[in-house]
Amino acid sequence: MEVTLPDFEWTRTQLDQARNGDGTALRELLEAYNEPLLQRVRTMMGPRARQHAETDDFVQDTLLAALKQLSKVELSSSGSFLAWLTTIARHRIIDGVRKRYESSFTKFATTMLGMSDARPYREAIRQEELQRLAHALECLDHDRRRVIELRSLEGLPFSEIARRFGRSENAVQLLHARAVSELGRILSL
Repeated sequence: MEVTLPDFEWTRTQLDQARNGDGTALRELLEAYNEPLLQRVRTMMGPRARQHAETDDFVQDTLLAALKQLSKVELSSSGSFLAWLTTIARHRIIDGVRKRYESSFTKFATTMLGMSDARPYREAIRQEELQRLAHALECLDHDRRRVIELRSLEGLPFSEIARRFGRSENAVQLLHARAVSELGRILSL
């Protein structure tokens, strides 16, 4: 479904008024661009991002971030405001996925290495152990590394991993068990 963007002059006027503190102009501007932005965010969000957040959440987060930077946007064409919002949304999506991945990696490391990040003085040791785990993961062949990433870091069910690998669920569970075992062996060297 194609959404028509507001007229360039209207957008520029609303933006100028919003910058001068007109709350109604700001609300109308954001409402006018909500649906086009929502469509773009749906397109940009891959399945990984959609697992952990709703599209509407990213749109709202984008609009809040845009409010803080409203003075920075420069309009040059009818699509430039949407392009600016899209850039903010893209960064929010990437940051959201990265933070989720880092959190999953830390949880996985805690399990594999018996690490605890509860004490601040252990931070240097923790970082060293995380690097060791990352290196150990790189030592695994592609399928074993990928099955650990998908299951332990992204939290996908074995049925979905099996679909992605084109294998049976039992074969993927066995691959995962072997991968974790090999990872443990590498870490014990």
